[in-house]
Amino acid sequence: EEEIKQLRDILQESHQRVCFSAVVATVFNFSQLLSKGCRVVHYTGHGLPDGNLAFENERGELFGFERSTLRNLLKSTEGMMPKLVFVAACHSQAAGDAFVEAGVPHVVAVRLDSKVLDEEAIKFSRLFYERLLSGESVQSAFQVADSMVQANRVRHAAAEQRGADDDHGSQFMLLPQNNAVPSHDEVIFPRDPSSKKAFVDETPPLPVNHCDFPPKPFVARHLELYNIFRNFVEDNRCVTAIGCRGIGKTVLAHRAAVHLQQRNIFCRILSLDLRPDGETLRTVRSKMGDLIGHRELVVRAFAMVLENAL
Repeated sequence: EEEIKQLRDILQESHQRVCFSAVVATVFNFSQLLSKGCRVVHYTGHGLPDGNLAFENERGELFGFERSTLRNLLKSTEGMMPKLVFVAACHSQAAGDAFVEAGVPHVVAVRLDSKVLDEEAIKFSRLFYERLLSGESVQSAFQVADSMVQANRVRHAAAEQRGADDDHGSQFMLLPQNNAVPSHDEVIFPRDPSSKKAFVDETPPLPVNHCDFPPKPFVARHLELYNIFRNFVEDNRCVTAIGCRGIGKTVLAHRAAVHLQQRNIFCRILSLDLRPDGETLRTVRSKMGDLIGHRELVVRAFAMVLENAL
């Protein structure tokens, strides 16, 4: 979420006429974006050791987007090829090569033997897009962002009084390399002082979610998160998280609510804390009715998060 928010902020602050859309990485959503003829595709996620990108299927399960499928999909766009693809994922060089083979002229990727921390990737992408949107070429924007991230890495190593040998060298790549044609001197967002600034967010609206946003970072609960999501996708009407007091059930439930919201599984996600008054079944029903509304209860699909129910 932080990287998406950063991209949106950078685009809003730029003096460019741009449209923005953030969607879950599925093959269908990717095909829809390509059909609109977008100039830039930014993928943020995970690169798999076999060179594939981690997408999701309709059940929210991990789907390895194979390089051959990626190439075929891009080549079928018929003149709607993106000018730039940014693959913000570890070990994304192989996927970057697939984009190049399909005809994308400029691809930013991470070296196959490198694992870039999220914080570093976010910093690099901010610097890169700020330069790109100010009217600089792809090559210039990449060089500035890469140099500043490398310098910051060396400073941190010196401050921690440790050797920086393993940190030297760029972990990011601008493909294709070796003086390939076309040149990376292309300016994707020309600076036009006469053009009026216009930012349009075409991201599909998300359903209302009344749960608190879970704290960051959210770690070591991804298997439980997936199991909750899978049960809802399989049309189970009630999913219960059970555990010792203070183990993190509420945080897990709130994170699951965000996951469900981002994938539009329900039209509304409501939250009801049962702890304060020692609720009875009758008062629970009454509060649920107040939150939902009788008409909405009949005609709309919703999710209810009950906290401290047991």
